[in-house]
Amino acid sequence: MSGRKINSNPQMAALLYAVFLILSLLIIVISITVFVVIIYIQGDVSTDLYLLLAGILGVNIFISSFSLRGLSRLYFTMFRGNRILLLGKKDDDSKRISKPVEVNERYFSKLEIMIMDILKENGGRILQSKLVEMTSSSKASVSRAITSLENKGLLIRVRKGVTNEIIWISEE
Repeated sequence: MSGRKINSNPQMAALLYAVFLILSLLIIVISITVFVVIIYIQGDVSTDLYLLLAGILGVNIFISSFSLRGLSRLYFTMFRGNRILLLGKKDDDSKRISKPVEVNERYFSKLEIMIMDILKENGGRILQSKLVEMTSSSKASVSRAITSLENKGLLIRVRKGVTNEIIWISEE
């Protein structure tokens, strides 16, 4: 397993929190149902069974609250974070970027943010070789950052001779 933090991929973190929440709620419902059936069949329940049910419910309520807390923190970090980088949407009529799009800096490396800033300043298009020059980073580092931004759905890479043209994807 890699040493990456769970929040480095917010979609995966949200999925894991949701799965934990659903499973723990399901276990709570099943435990209560089994307990009610045992009471119905036997009519009497031992103290050990009460303690077992209390333990199962306690652990699963803790897991549910942990999952809800994680989901809410992830939501507020992604959508209501303190540090917002304003990017933009390119108008069809001009080369200027107009309508702002909010992107939380917490999920981007410094190089990725630098690349997004450069794209913003250059009308949403630039050659990869020019990015290497402008960022003073290695070709490999820039390529990895571009791949990461591609995977996040923010830009595409189009082959142009011996280099690539990096194009910011506008949301319609």
